[in-house]
Amino acid sequence: MAGWDNQALYRRGIDLHRGRDLVGDAEGAGAPEQLKDANRRLQYEIGERERAQAALRNANDELERRVTARTAELEDEVTQRRRTEETLRASEERWRSMFEVSAVGIALTDENRRFAAANNAFQRMIGYTEEELCRLGPIEITHEDDREATRGMLDSMLSGRSSGYHVEKRYRCKDGTVIWVRVSTAQAPEPGSSLRGIPTIIEDVTERKRAEDALQEARDALLRVSRVRLWANCPPRLPTKSITRSAQSWQTARPA
Repeated sequence: MAGWDNQALYRRGIDLHRGRDLVGDAEGAGAPEQLKDANRRLQYEIGERERAQAALRNANDELERRVTARTAELEDEVTQRRRTEETLRASEERWRSMFEVSAVGIALTDENRRFAAANNAFQRMIGYTEEELCRLGPIEITHEDDREATRGMLDSMLSGRSSGYHVEKRYRCKDGTVIWVRVSTAQAPEPGSSLRGIPTIIEDVTERKRAEDALQEARDALLRVSRVRLWANCPPRLPTKSITRSAQSWQTARPA
């Protein structure tokens, strides 16, 4: 029967081959009616046992099939997870290599708006050590006139409203000097990432800004010189009404 285990079948009670021999002996010896009835019940029990054994074999086969299929699924999941971990590890190694040897500044800003890490290039650029920077944040080293905009962009990043920003602004270095920088941020990492904050790339563009300012001043100076020369080369023009009145006065004053 379905649901019987081997112990239940054993307790059920009978050896299949022995039961069949007893049936044959009883029929051949002209057993009384009660013996024939017992033999019929015995045949029924034997049939039940055979059906139960068949059901048990089918259940075991189905269980084995399911275990095999689930084992294959688990193996696929483990393989995929290993591949993902290897990809993540390789990505983090590339990030670490870029962080350490990059010629531009790289920093990580945590959820408290403090620097969590800063590479050597950024430390040289701004004049602070990494330990000092970890007690500060982007807002503290930003020029006073640019702080409000920086605070708004940081808030948008940390709240998830923005996936990053690119901006040119001013930093005030440790010695008080002001430099122009181009700041580019990437999306904040997922909670399970080993990155400890928002990745930010900082490039010093002070020299470029100075060159742009110098070029603009030269253009303005050239424009002023051109206007002066144009004015000098053009004779003054008297208004038409003044010329008319002068002619009329001359005609009146001329002797008859």
